[in-house]
Amino acid sequence: MTKISFMLKRSRRPPPHAVHVRYLPGYIEGGPWQMAVINCGNEVVPAGYEEYPYREDEAMHPSGYFYTWDKGRVLDDYQILMATEGRGVIETRSAGRLRIRKGDAIILFPGEWHRYRPDKKAGWTVWWIGLKGDHALRLMNAFFSLEHPVFSLKDPVRILGDYQEIEKMVNRDPERFAGRIAALVTGLIDEIRLAARHWRATAREDLLNKAKLTLLARSQEEVDLAAMAKDLGLSYSSFRRAFRASTGQPPRQYLLAIRINRAKALLQESGRKIGAIASAVGFSSVHYFSRYFREVTGMTPLEYRKKSAGMAFRSRNPSSPG
Repeated sequence: MTKISFMLKRSRRPPPHAVHVRYLPGYIEGGPWQMAVINCGNEVVPAGYEEYPYREDEAMHPSGYFYTWDKGRVLDDYQILMATEGRGVIETRSAGRLRIRKGDAIILFPGEWHRYRPDKKAGWTVWWIGLKGDHALRLMNAFFSLEHPVFSLKDPVRILGDYQEIEKMVNRDPERFAGRIAALVTGLIDEIRLAARHWRATAREDLLNKAKLTLLARSQEEVDLAAMAKDLGLSYSSFRRAFRASTGQPPRQYLLAIRINRAKALLQESGRKIGAIASAVGFSSVHYFSRYFREVTGMTPLEYRKKSAGMAFRSRNPSSPG
């Protein structure tokens, strides 16, 4: 088994940067654990760096790992990174450019073009592990996707301890500690899975809030709900199911409820004809408006107007006979 280990500290340019990295190119499948850390390391890039990646670091990495910002790179293993200090950006073929902040985890898939670098004003500290093995493949493909590689971790301090423990055992004897390494990596993946699930729930709720605001703003129009779902990146069935879970109503009923509530306000506040109100709130047919209004309120629009007017009169004249 070939082992390559480097530690580099730069002092020629103020301030220095430091890289610690271990590659285990012969240790691939992880034996019966079916998960192996084939490389791991950490990097400290202080604020004010002159270039990234540092060209002098190329000799530290096997062919294919070092990259330039202009060309990026494509790896053949999974990478799990975590930024413990600073901030930066990552760009991938599937996700585009995304910000990286302190406490973020980054998932990289084999075969996916990418590049990343720290913010020059802030620098960063990043830890990483590279994975191979059938179990790693199953977990990573089950929980993560190419389109969403960055997640905010709930407890990055504890997870940093896992990275440090993994690195220590990889440096000491990866074959002896293969089971412990696999367990720690599985726990690390699970923590990021929870962050990903929270991200998906938050992102889904943001999409639904956007849909609600759109329906509110366009309630007087004929809204193509299938097109709206597509614009949000959802199938209509998924959109309808999620919308109903969030609001208690499917989107069409939600839209009609907005129209009826606006119609109630116009019936109370104006003397406009029923047909004009129906058109103003988005109904193309006064007959359908009147029928649906009665289904919802138990009254025709005229009956609702008369009852509302009577209630308003009594509230202004509390001594009047009912």
